[in-house]
Amino acid sequence: MYIQRIVCYTKTARERHADMWAQVPPSEAAALHAGPGHQAIRSDFKRDWRQFFTSDMADPVESVTVEEGTEDKDRLDDDQKVEETKDNDAMEEHSESGSEASSSSGATTPSGPHGVVLKALRKLLRNYHFSLNQICCSSQEDLTLDDLQDKVEIFKTLQTSFLPSLKQQVGALLDSLDLSESAINPCPNPESVAKILSELSATLHDTRSAVEELALEPPLQAASHDRHLKFLKRHRTSPLLWKTKAVIQDDVCEIFQAIEGLLINLEHHQNPKPGESSQSEFHGSDIIDYLFNPVKCKQRINTTWAKIRIVIDGIIEWSNLSDFAVLQREWRSSTRKCNRMLEALGEIVNGTYWRKDGNRMSAEAASDPKKVEAHKARAIQLAKTGIPIVKLGRIFFDKLSRTCLHPLPFTMDTEMSSNELESLVKKLESFYASIDYMSGHLCVIYESDKDISRKINSLRNVSEGVISELEEALLALSFCLIPASQTPTTDRRPASEQHFKTWFLEFKNQFILACTNLIHATDTCFGDQLEQE
Repeated sequence: MYIQRIVCYTKTARERHADMWAQVPPSEAAALHAGPGHQAIRSDFKRDWRQFFTSDMADPVESVTVEEGTEDKDRLDDDQKVEETKDNDAMEEHSESGSEASSSSGATTPSGPHGVVLKALRKLLRNYHFSLNQICCSSQEDLTLDDLQDKVEIFKTLQTSFLPSLKQQVGALLDSLDLSESAINPCPNPESVAKILSELSATLHDTRSAVEELALEPPLQAASHDRHLKFLKRHRTSPLLWKTKAVIQDDVCEIFQAIEGLLINLEHHQNPKPGESSQSEFHGSDIIDYLFNPVKCKQRINTTWAKIRIVIDGIIEWSNLSDFAVLQREWRSSTRKCNRMLEALGEIVNGTYWRKDGNRMSAEAASDPKKVEAHKARAIQLAKTGIPIVKLGRIFFDKLSRTCLHPLPFTMDTEMSSNELESLVKKLESFYASIDYMSGHLCVIYESDKDISRKINSLRNVSEGVISELEEALLALSFCLIPASQTPTTDRRPASEQHFKTWFLEFKNQFILACTNLIHATDTCFGDQLEQE
């Protein structure tokens, strides 16, 4: 029975994710990253149960990127299409035969008044909750926009038709249901819902095919030679692929799963099997409650639908941005993260910082409250010295990402290749990460006096590394940013020396001074302890 499959999976899922948590060691470097780690495990959990309920399909394989030669490309493409057709046919036959076999064994099958809707939902989940991203062609270095006119049209259609239609049809699907709190039957018109699902299936196919055509299919531009291809640069098409597939696989399929749960719950209560309770099997498990509880299902639908509207509008808006505007959004995120670092350091200064999995004081210090207070006083003084570094980092990313200045004092060369853009992104990510690492050290030092010599020496090395990362980031920016009053030059020369000095030289000097002060503060605050050790 379908519900028994769920019950069996509950124990397996709990054991697996308990093992995952048990394998996560307490890490000092994770001082400010408890949230993202938890989110990752939660995402694994959601992916696991989705795959469990669509186990009629083959086991998912991790996405891969394969570069192949083009000598036998036509033959390979034809063979691949034939194999895909065979696989799809086999999957459908297996699904149908599986339903019949399930029926004979007493399992829940797409039957009754909502059978046509359940069957359509399960087919959509099989087809769209997972897909591979494979490149089976070599990239070309001499492509022009004229060579990619078909992709230009696909890009425009994706923006103006496929994505808006996807949002509209998901809305129409939900409008065809009765999701009110008092509703007994959430699907009063199964035939109408099935028709909408059929239209939605076609739109999902067109949308996914479009982004795959842009990012994975030939002719495929080389990332090192695509500076003139605008929105068809690899730096733009790859994120577009992932963003679009994410809204399909994570969000639209989440709504399908929640609707399926509502209908299974309804049929289970209306037509319980002989010897079964219509209530008991939907209680006692968080997973079952999440999947089939009508209130929870409706909450999931409403929350996910609100997210889908925002995400699809965001994808369309993002696809129209310039390369510089795309990077500014990433840098704006770094500004927000710097704010969170400052909040943590501020809690240290106020004596309110606490982390559930944080390190504890040594037994010697814990037995002597005066030693605890003395250590925290030193750590607070050290944190105060580190705050200017984080503030300067925030100013740096805020200056780069600020869009409210009119006119902007600088812009970015519009003819940068994907490789050059990726290199710039990595340089600035490394600079941000070094600030984050330094901030994490200050938090760990405040939490515990254990291994204080090692921690202080590590903090010194990190502080010196932050300066190196800044220099790398500034050098990369000097080759990319140009004064707004100038036009990008054909020889791609770096920004003028005067412009560079005006905007970044003073900042660099202040930043180096702040890092030097922190290094000196390690001696002032903990030098006597280091000498004793």
